[in-house]
Amino acid sequence: MATNFDFSDISSSNPIDNNAENSALGATPDKVKESRASKSSIDPRTYNVTLTDPVSPMVILFGPPSCGKTMTLVRLTRFLSGQYDFMPDQAFKNSDNDEYQKLCSNFNAAVGSDAAAQGTKYIDFMLLRVNDKTNGRTLCQFVESPGEFLFDPKKPDEPFPAYLNQIIASNNRKIWLVFLEAGLSQTERFDYVRKIQNLKSVINHRDKVIFVVNKIDLLATRSFIMSPTEINMGGLINYANGLYPGLFESFTRKGIFWTTRCFDFTAFQTGTYVVSRDQDGKEYKSFQSGHDSHPARLWSIIKKRVRG
Repeated sequence: MATNFDFSDISSSNPIDNNAENSALGATPDKVKESRASKSSIDPRTYNVTLTDPVSPMVILFGPPSCGKTMTLVRLTRFLSGQYDFMPDQAFKNSDNDEYQKLCSNFNAAVGSDAAAQGTKYIDFMLLRVNDKTNGRTLCQFVESPGEFLFDPKKPDEPFPAYLNQIIASNNRKIWLVFLEAGLSQTERFDYVRKIQNLKSVINHRDKVIFVVNKIDLLATRSFIMSPTEINMGGLINYANGLYPGLFESFTRKGIFWTTRCFDFTAFQTGTYVVSRDQDGKEYKSFQSGHDSHPARLWSIIKKRVRG
């Protein structure tokens, strides 16, 4: 991609359904938060995790609730399943019950199901090793956790949780997938910019950042889709800059005659969500993967940054 963009603000943006993907999964943010809160009596904001691999790069998904982080990981897992094994790290979360172990045991079956809600149920708070099938080596580690623990629009100034600070302090190289949610209100978007800038202030300057505009197929951003394999990235980044003023400038170095982006930028679409019925006639939300160009594009950037 080109290294120079016009970062001029835009004056308006099209509203979209903030909860489109979660609604398709049959869950509202409040229900998601309630279900997660009921899973464990341990406060995730103070929870310590175990990082058993101090070498392999970590890819951390960062974004607000309902932004589609989990289904993005489900889509990547499906797309890469022929080349890589995604192995949940059973030591990552040492809870007093067997809940996390059940999540790990059911992971592969869940992401392979067309019942999209099952995929989100079993990728809740997890570290996944990505192992090359040809030699068994770990290429990287994905870290997924609930969005409300990373940025809660109702509590935008909440400190980062303990487990995230552990990850930040680890010696692993890190790639941050930062999701941009077009459906947030203007105030929430401004708060989110401050949160991301706060993150930038505490991570290592060698860490890599990839901004991901998810749900590219929705009303506000579908005009940037030129074809199933082509996105108008220049127009999209200008649009995103209008939604999140000052965000990209925080990750840009400028001289008198030059400008350097210290981040990557891409678009993503997981797929479609339709109502289906199981063999007993019970209704559920079915997930069909979208065009492979989306995970291929995102994985190409991730792999490039993972390899340095």
